[in-house]
Amino acid sequence: VQNDFVMETVVRSASQYISPKDAFRIQCDNIEFLRGNAPKWNCVTFNGYNLREFGTSGVTEMSVALANAIETISEMEKRGHGPDYVAERLAFFWSFASDFFGEVARLRAVRRLWHRIMRYRFQAQNPKSMWMRCHVQTSGVSLQREEPFNNIIRAAYHALSAVLGGAQSLHIDGYDEAFSVPSEDAAILALRNQQII
Repeated sequence: VQNDFVMETVVRSASQYISPKDAFRIQCDNIEFLRGNAPKWNCVTFNGYNLREFGTSGVTEMSVALANAIETISEMEKRGHGPDYVAERLAFFWSFASDFFGEVARLRAVRRLWHRIMRYRFQAQNPKSMWMRCHVQTSGVSLQREEPFNNIIRAAYHALSAVLGGAQSLHIDGYDEAFSVPSEDAAILALRNQQII
């Protein structure tokens, strides 16, 4: 489940209808409900992708998502749930762009940082709580309208950097997403690209 109040209040227009404080409360209520009623379901995905595609840096993308995750676990502790209660079933969602070695290093660094946060700040006991489950989608805003077949190569490099960084889940954008909804041919080619990598 996305269930990320930052994405809804910063990138989308939810803040016009509900305050960030209330959106955060609902996010935590949802986690509590899902952990109690669907315990094998990932109860939240902290979304950095939309922030990055909206114009933040890769460091800011990850910093905001980590801050949200830290505050969420802290709030759940206030509600009487230990850090392992949430952390074993949460995930992160990242955008990967064209700085190949930078993207690999960024993902490896944030995975190590998350492990340390969970181990030393929250004293997590479950090894699964210290893992950074993450999904990476290649950067849609990095695609170009001109010579769109070159986007296949761009996306392949984005995807390879995600794999080398340790992503568990991956989506490669279709080459024609710079100017249209992906065609069937572009979607199949993106899938084959991912399978080859």
